[in-house]
Amino acid sequence: MRLPMRQRILLGCVPLVVALLTWTSIFRHARDGVTDLLFDFRYTPNDVVVIAIDEHSIQTIGQWPWPRAVMASAVSQLSSAKAIGIDVNYKEPSRLGTSDDRALATALRTSRVPVVLASELQPDNTIIGPIPTLAVVSRQGLANMTVDADGVARTVSLWRTGIPTFATQIAQVATDRQDSSLPTHIRIRYVGPERTIPTYPFTNLLDDTIPASDLEDKIVLIGATARDLQDYRQTPLGLMSGVEVQATIVENILHNDFLQTRTVVDILVTLLAGIAGLAVAWYLRRILTVLIGIGLAIALVWIGVFIAFNQGLIIDIIMPTVAIIIGASAMMLVRYLATTQERRFIHDTFSHYLAPQVIEALIEDPSRIRLGGERRELTILFSDIRGFTTLSETMGPQELAQFLNRYLGVMTDLILTHRGVIDKYIGDAIMAFWGAPLDDDKHALHGVLSALSMVSGLEKFNAENQTLGLAKIDVGIGLNAGAVTVGNMGSEKRFDYTVIGDEVNLASRLESLTKTYSVNIIVSENVLSAITPEDRIAHKIVSREIDRVRVKGKHQPVTIFEILAPAKAMRLKAHMEIFASALAHYYAGHWSDAINALETFLSEVEHDGPARLLLERCQEFVNDTPINWDGAFEMKHK
Repeated sequence: MRLPMRQRILLGCVPLVVALLTWTSIFRHARDGVTDLLFDFRYTPNDVVVIAIDEHSIQTIGQWPWPRAVMASAVSQLSSAKAIGIDVNYKEPSRLGTSDDRALATALRTSRVPVVLASELQPDNTIIGPIPTLAVVSRQGLANMTVDADGVARTVSLWRTGIPTFATQIAQVATDRQDSSLPTHIRIRYVGPERTIPTYPFTNLLDDTIPASDLEDKIVLIGATARDLQDYRQTPLGLMSGVEVQATIVENILHNDFLQTRTVVDILVTLLAGIAGLAVAWYLRRILTVLIGIGLAIALVWIGVFIAFNQGLIIDIIMPTVAIIIGASAMMLVRYLATTQERRFIHDTFSHYLAPQVIEALIEDPSRIRLGGERRELTILFSDIRGFTTLSETMGPQELAQFLNRYLGVMTDLILTHRGVIDKYIGDAIMAFWGAPLDDDKHALHGVLSALSMVSGLEKFNAENQTLGLAKIDVGIGLNAGAVTVGNMGSEKRFDYTVIGDEVNLASRLESLTKTYSVNIIVSENVLSAITPEDRIAHKIVSREIDRVRVKGKHQPVTIFEILAPAKAMRLKAHMEIFASALAHYYAGHWSDAINALETFLSEVEHDGPARLLLERCQEFVNDTPINWDGAFEMKHK
């Protein structure tokens, strides 16, 4: 059968188009997931040893962080090693005093083995590293690690802004290779699952029970493997401690054993695969033989990809497979159309109900019309009426519904005015977010402005209630910003466009805290840091730090701030320094000084919820100081 020229041109474009799609991020997560399955364990690493700060060592030595004299002893024990890397950022002085810092500094200075300490590159390109006492007697490397959108650590930078990263610095001091010939960015070649790299408990090092030959001329990395210390990364081979990932990178550098990608190779392989798909469907006429031919062609591609992987080259496995299938399918389709001239394919439109702004975004990008989500930086808001249960008991069902609908209508309009998306209503509560589905680089600013407008709108709402003879209400609003998963969640028949993740849970916890602190708006530090100083000034956003807490379900402390309405900001303006001083004493555990400052503050500012709460705590802590107080109060309720 001879095809018309136009159809032949179209068929010839199919593999080319699919090949060019390799440049895009389509199927990226699928490609990464399949590539993760290709790892083979060709050798047992014998250049690097991990000394683990594990659960047993913590139980034996004591609560982490340990005295720095303990780490000094470890450095002294490793006199036969080639290099030492300590994956701990000693960015603050020891809580045991300067003598403890000097003990570690002395060990670092007198060690004949080069020692690398961890430092960290902040988003604003500032570096937070060891305290000067330790920095001058050691080398440092940036211990930052990145993860892909699916949370898996696959790639790493060996240099950041011209500064060597932690693993790079260790490899360089161990081999006396101080040039910058290493690539800037690599894909990690994992040598095996967790604990493939020889690992010994920290206590074994101190007890001198590790065979001397196991440490002699080895690169030794010391780092946390205890689960409670939360230094773990998801890798293609499962969960792995951060120090073992760093050790793997060191192994990669020592052996120049990096995984590489070549876009040109991917495009060429995809193009040839698409041509193969066209040929299979052209020469094999029957459906069964075509399917067999497609299977064989795909198998050959996969075998080639596996062989290339063993040689250190990652070749896209998804797009060539797709090219074969699409090429064969396109050929069969054209053949079918050429013989029947009547076949037409009809698209069914989706019928799920979504918010108008979501629908508009999905029309522009139809690939989003599927279950699943994407990782985005968003701002999330939760609000709730205070004492709503009591209020509802004073109204009949119809009156309550009318009251609630009026309230939700006012608040919804204010949120939408500030570019927010209403996620859901939960009784009297509202959940909203900014930054998706449409990009919004000022999502935190819009969230805070929305919260302020909601507080202002509530005053007008209450004034109307008074006219109608209805009750006055108050609200609590919590905002948090961070990376969350946003997208369509649910089943194929019914789904919602929503957000999920730890940062969402934290926003909900912050809303609950507004009742505890008797304030209207509480935000996390993430929210404020996402708003530029210029925007704060331009929009007259005033905040005050009110506490550092561990909310239920999270181990890391969170610094919380109250966003002040204009009238309240004006009222507190002259007294903010007194409150800040009280807060500093409170964080430091100076209860009497904190009490004096808080009493002074409350004598000038009546009915301040945060000050009253902190005063009650300090009065309690004078006689019963919390164990291991670090300035963060642990919340026992949600």
